[in-house]
Amino acid sequence: MKKQDNRLSSNERGYDTAWRRVRTLKISINPLCERCLSKKLTVPAAIVHHKKTVKEYPELRLDIENLESLCFQCHENHHKLKSKGCDTNGIPIDKKHAWNKKLW
Repeated sequence: MKKQDNRLSSNERGYDTAWRRVRTLKISINPLCERCLSKKLTVPAAIVHHKKTVKEYPELRLDIENLESLCFQCHENHHKLKSKGCDTNGIPIDKKHAWNKKLW
């Protein structure tokens, strides 16, 4: 059943009871944002992100190794960067991206 915005329901997109169980497990294992931790920041995770998309790799939908605990900001940044892309030099195209802001 499609919603008004033409997206499938969350269950139809794979976010069912099995997903909720795996998500809960992942957050219990990694309750902090993994990307922030790599920068020595302690930020609670709010999202469980699929490293390889469910659309492209449906067989990895419930694979805990394919999941990453993220805070809202890191998740948003990931999807904004992915949707905007990078130029041929690997520089983010989005002029608002932190990489493109002069800090000196």
